[in-house]
Amino acid sequence: MEIHSGRWRRRKDEEGGTMGSYATFRHLLSRFLNGVEKILVLFGTTLFTAVVLANGLEIFLRTFGFRSLFWIQEFTVVSCSYMVFLGAAILFKRKGDILVSFVYDRFSKGAQGILSVVVDGLVLIFLGVAIKASYSYLRFVYGGHTQTMKLPVVLVYFPILL
Repeated sequence: MEIHSGRWRRRKDEEGGTMGSYATFRHLLSRFLNGVEKILVLFGTTLFTAVVLANGLEIFLRTFGFRSLFWIQEFTVVSCSYMVFLGAAILFKRKGDILVSFVYDRFSKGAQGILSVVVDGLVLIFLGVAIKASYSYLRFVYGGHTQTMKLPVVLVYFPILL
C-alpha cells in the first residue's frame, strides 16, 4: 500500500489488479525465500567442493606416504550433515519429492496424486521423528566436543533442527 494525499491506496500488481496486504506479504516472503535458497545452494556447493578437495588431498597424501590429515573425518561428517539437511530444505522449497520414478510412473494419474500424499506424509513423519531424536540427542551431548577438531558436538546435529 502507498500513502497518497493522506489516504491509503492499493498498489497495482503486474497484471494491473490490486495487491492486498496478504498478496504483498506473500510476494515479499517469496522473494526472501528465493534469496535464502540461493544462499543455501551457494553454501552447499562450496561445502561440497571443500569436502571433495579435502578428501582428494587426503587420498593424495596417504598414497604418497605423507601424514594423514587428522581432521578430515570430522570435517566430512559435519559437512555432510549440513549438506543433507539443508539440501532437503531446498528440495522441499522446489517441491521436489523423494520418489522412485520407475515405480511412480506405473500408477495412474489419480493414484500418483495419492502416492504423492502418502510419500509426503511418510517424509513428514520421518522428519518429526528425526527432529525429536535430534533434540533429545542434543540435550545429551550438549557439553561434548569432537575428539580432533574440538568442535561442539551440537554443531554436527544442528542442521536437523533447521
